[in-house]
Amino acid sequence: MRCSYLNSLKVCLIGIVLVFIHDSVFAQIGETKTVAIPVGNNLPPLRVLVVNSERFPPLGKGAVEKIIATTTSLIQSHFGVSISFITPRFTSLEKLATNLLPAHLAWARSQTLDLSKADDQATLIQTMRKDLLENGGTVQDLQRYSAPYLFKPPANDTLDAFADALAYTQVGLMSEWRTQMHSDKKPLLVSDGFAEYSFWLVLGYTSLPYEIVITNQLMASAEKIANSVHSALRGGVTNGLTGSSRGSASGTFSILSVFPLVSDDPITTKLRNGKIYSKADSLTYAAAILAHELGHQLFHLGHPFNNPACLMRPPLRLQFDDWYAQLDPQKCAMGSDDAMTPGRTVRYSEIRK
Repeated sequence: MRCSYLNSLKVCLIGIVLVFIHDSVFAQIGETKTVAIPVGNNLPPLRVLVVNSERFPPLGKGAVEKIIATTTSLIQSHFGVSISFITPRFTSLEKLATNLLPAHLAWARSQTLDLSKADDQATLIQTMRKDLLENGGTVQDLQRYSAPYLFKPPANDTLDAFADALAYTQVGLMSEWRTQMHSDKKPLLVSDGFAEYSFWLVLGYTSLPYEIVITNQLMASAEKIANSVHSALRGGVTNGLTGSSRGSASGTFSILSVFPLVSDDPITTKLRNGKIYSKADSLTYAAAILAHELGHQLFHLGHPFNNPACLMRPPLRLQFDDWYAQLDPQKCAMGSDDAMTPGRTVRYSEIRK
């Protein structure tokens, strides 16, 4: 069914309950089945769309080919599965946006929070209480993971206190993202909507026929949905996401943003512990993030926060080099815990027709 031009996409999704994780989107739909986990080595070639924003340095063919080649190797070494890709196609962000109906855009805007407003800050805390444990782990696991980077310590060991401290951190960092100027004399975050997580998420409800989208666009936002500890510690930055898709052969699609890996603006550099990566290293780390997202897409894996050797453990802040250096597939076997067991903590709704 194609949605009509309504005020909210939610009207078109009657009977659907969406449960989201900020890095990886897991939708539970009561009246439809869940997406089946793709089978072993019988995977069709993955289709890739590269989306360049005119505000940021474009991704070229050579860089994308490097990311794809390294991703292929990482999927083989970490998961023991061979994958292949169809030659990527390129488009502009502005052209991509034409695939969205007004209903899509209205829904995306309706999910966005303005953290300069006290009411929206309160909403962020409330939704964090709901979202944070959806992907596995305990409050104590998440506190250990994030403790060095919270702007204030939790008042106690409860989920409510942790959500409050985490939201406080995200609010502070979001303020920095919104005041940091870009080379075009505009703030890094402008009000065009392209940095919003929900804008990218809703692409899955269009007919885009791709399993992977790679973009140079910064994704940094706060929403009523899909809150996670690792994104909050970056000020709402999303390196990648995976969600249900109508046009993907697997029933899901994955998005990679290379902005946090290649930009040398002050706040990005600060969140990378002051490091500036070489082009080769940034593309290697980008491939690892994409492989992480494909762990969600192809195996429906979660986030094993307690095991730094796991590709599926999200990077702390934007410390991609430290994260990558600790990866060791020999110390993170499939099935080693709930998050590393396919389909145990992750489910995607089947929205294909």
